[in-house]
Amino acid sequence: MENKQTLTCPDLYFRSLTGDEINDVKVFFEDLFEFMSLDQWHKILYQLFIYSKQENTFTQQEEYGHMILEIAEFLEKVLESITIVYEAKALPYITVHYTELFD
Repeated sequence: MENKQTLTCPDLYFRSLTGDEINDVKVFFEDLFEFMSLDQWHKILYQLFIYSKQENTFTQQEEYGHMILEIAEFLEKVLESITIVYEAKALPYITVHYTELFD
């Protein structure tokens, strides 16, 4: 059963996360912060924002530019992980405790 998805969200499709990461997003977040520290991720996101408004591209940036493919993959997995947490944890709680939000 290793690396097989057991979380059942039939409406969701995850193209980047592995089965183990889908079943336990902590696995992914451990990898994320082994790859880069929180401070480094903050710097990368800030630089992506800055470079999005310039003619130069992020890939021309010396410190992280050469890692753009890995960074993009991690960011895609972050979005998928947020979706899992929302669907599996937050949404069930909200629907029970804050029913007025769904009127």
